[in-house]
Amino acid sequence: MVIARQVEDSSCGKVLREVLDAEGIVHRVPGHPSAGFTERPDSSTVSPPATLRPQSVTQGAHRLELESRGFSSIAESPSRRANLKKIAIIAGLATAAVILMAILSIVIARHQPSTQQPKQTQQLAAASSSVEKDYNSAIEYTSGMNRVRIDGAKAVELLQRAAAKHYPEAEARLAFFTKDGRFGVPKDAAKAEDLAKQSLSDGLIAAADHGRATAQEALGVLYVMGIGVGAHTNEAAEWYQKAADQGYAEAQRNLGWLYERGTGVAKDLGKAAELYQKAADQGHAWAQTHLGWLYESGTGVTKDLSKAVELYQKAVDQGYAGAQTNLGWLYATGTGVARDLSKAVELSQKAADQGNAQAQHNLGWLYQNGSGVVKDLSKAAEFYQKAADQGLAGAQHNLGLLYQNGTGVAKDLSKAVELYQKAADQGNAGAQANLGLLYENGSGVTKNLSRAVELYQKAADKGNQQAKDNLRRLGTMTGQATQPPAAAPSSAASATAAPAAPVIAVGPESTVTRQSSSYMSWIDRLTQFVRDYVDSTGDSNMERAVSFYAPTADILDEGLKNLGQIRQEIVNHNERWPLRQNSIVGDIQVQEHVRGESYTIRFDQNFYAESTARREWSRGKVAVTLEVRIQGGIPEITSLKQRALERQKGVLSAAR
Repeated sequence: MVIARQVEDSSCGKVLREVLDAEGIVHRVPGHPSAGFTERPDSSTVSPPATLRPQSVTQGAHRLELESRGFSSIAESPSRRANLKKIAIIAGLATAAVILMAILSIVIARHQPSTQQPKQTQQLAAASSSVEKDYNSAIEYTSGMNRVRIDGAKAVELLQRAAAKHYPEAEARLAFFTKDGRFGVPKDAAKAEDLAKQSLSDGLIAAADHGRATAQEALGVLYVMGIGVGAHTNEAAEWYQKAADQGYAEAQRNLGWLYERGTGVAKDLGKAAELYQKAADQGHAWAQTHLGWLYESGTGVTKDLSKAVELYQKAVDQGYAGAQTNLGWLYATGTGVARDLSKAVELSQKAADQGNAQAQHNLGWLYQNGSGVVKDLSKAAEFYQKAADQGLAGAQHNLGLLYQNGTGVAKDLSKAVELYQKAADQGNAGAQANLGLLYENGSGVTKNLSRAVELYQKAADKGNQQAKDNLRRLGTMTGQATQPPAAAPSSAASATAAPAAPVIAVGPESTVTRQSSSYMSWIDRLTQFVRDYVDSTGDSNMERAVSFYAPTADILDEGLKNLGQIRQEIVNHNERWPLRQNSIVGDIQVQEHVRGESYTIRFDQNFYAESTARREWSRGKVAVTLEVRIQGGIPEITSLKQRALERQKGVLSAAR
C-alpha cells in the first residue's frame, strides 16, 4: 500500500531497517514482492508477524519486549536488548505515522473527484440535466429567445413537468403565472404562495447563492411579486443584476423594467433601453416589443418610428401578442407605416385570440367604428367585454358607454355606472368624466353635484377636455370659479399595450335645470359653447351632440325638427361617415340681439369625413351660422345653416 511505502521511506523506517539489519532480520513492507520478516542466512528463524494494529508506543514496546524473550539468541546479548528497546520505540513511532498517514489519505480522497461515479449519482446528474433542459425550453416558449415561436401552453406543460421533479425555478415561475393568471393558468393567490414557498424549500436561494443565473432571476421575480417572500424590489434588483451580468436575457429584461420605472433602483431610462437592447439582441420578444415602444414614444431614446416598426415586426414573427397589438395599432393609425386597416384587424385578431386585453379593446373599437371590418356594435360589445373582464380600464369605459346609450347592448344605466366606476378607480379620465355626468344628472345613481365636480376635476387634471368644459359650465351655473388647472402630464403607456383608441366622452344632457350667473360674459360663454359643439360633431356620442339643440330647431333650412328627429339625422350622418374630424378656422363672431336671451354666431369650419366601407372620403370648408337662445341660463341652438366654401371627394387608396 501507499501508506506502507511512505512509512518505509520515512526517517523512522530507515532507522528501523538499520536496527533490523543489525539483528539479521530483513523487513519487507506490504505491497513489495514479499511481506513480513525473512531470516538472513546467519540468523535464527522468525515467524511473520500478525496484522499490524494501531497501538500506543508503550504497548508496542512492551509487546516487543515480551516477544523478545522467546529469542534466546538475542536475549543473551546486552547490546541486543538495547537494540530491542530501540526497535520498540521506533515501532511505536512508525505506528503513529501509519495512523497519521491514513487520516491524511482519507481527507485528500474526499477532496479529489472520483474517476468513476456510482451509478446512482450518474442517474441523478442525468435527471438534473433533463429538468434543467425542460425549464430552459419553457423560458424560450414564453420569451421567444433563440427564435422559438411563443407557445404559452407548451411552456406551462414543461414547467409543470419540471416542478413535479422539484426544480425550484419551475416552481417559482409557475407561482408567478398563477399569481397573475398568465398563459391560461387560472389566477389563485393561495396556490401561488404555496408554489413560491415550495421553490424556496427545494433550494432556490441556495442555487442562487451558488451563482445559477436562472435561480437568481426567479428569486428576483418572487421579490418583485411578493410571493413566498416579502415584496422587496431592491433585493430583486440585486438578484436581477447578478443574473444579467451572466448575460441572462430574462434578467436583463426584468432589470430594465425596474430602471424604467425607478423601482428598487434610481430611474434611468437610458440604462433601461440598454438592458432591453441586450435582451432583444438575444431574440427576447418582450424586450423587442418594449424597446419598440420606447422608440415609438421617444422615451429614453431618440424617437424613431421606423426602428419601432422593425422591433415590433421581429416580435410579431415570433407570435408575441404584445407586438401584434402595438404594430396593429400603428397600421390602424398609419403611424410609421402606410395605413392598412385590414392589416390592423388581422394583427389585432391574432393578439386577441391569445387573450391580449388591449388587442381585444382595439378590435372592439374597430368593429364599433367599422374600420377595416363591417360595423358591428354587438361584436364591439363582445370584445370590449372580454377586455373589461381582464380589468382593462379603456374597455370598461367604452363598454360602459354602450350600456349608457343602449348601443349594441340593452340600455342599462346601473351597468354603465358599475363599469365607469371600475375604470375611474384606475384613473381613466374618460370614465371619470362620464361618471361625473351621471352623478350630475342623477342617471343610474342618486344625483350628487359635489361628487360630479370631484370626478370632473380628476378627469380635467389629466387633460380631459370634456371634463374641463363641464367644470366651466358648472361654474357658469353657480357663479363659482371651477376653471381647472393646467393638465398634468399623462403617465407612460404599458409595456405591451398599444396607444389607447380615442376616448369617447359624454357631454351634458339637455334635461338638467341650471341657474345662470354673471361669472363669464355671454360672449365668452358662447364662444366656448361653439367650441364644445364642434368638438361633439367628431365623436360617436349621440346624447352629447343632441344636447346642444333646443327642443325644436331648424336644421339646414329643412324646417323645424324635434330632438328625436335631430338625433336620427345625426345617427344617419355618423353611420354614413364613421370617421369625422372638424375644426374651427379663424375667429368666432358673436352678435348679441337681446342681452342674455338671443344671439347669432358665425364661424368657418374645416371638415374631413371618411367611410372605409364605401371607400370614400370628403373634405372641405363651410361657413356656419347658428341662432342661439338662452333658456334657463343654458344656450340652445334654434337654427343651423351651412354654406359650402370648399369641397373635395375621393376614393380611399388600397393601402388604407
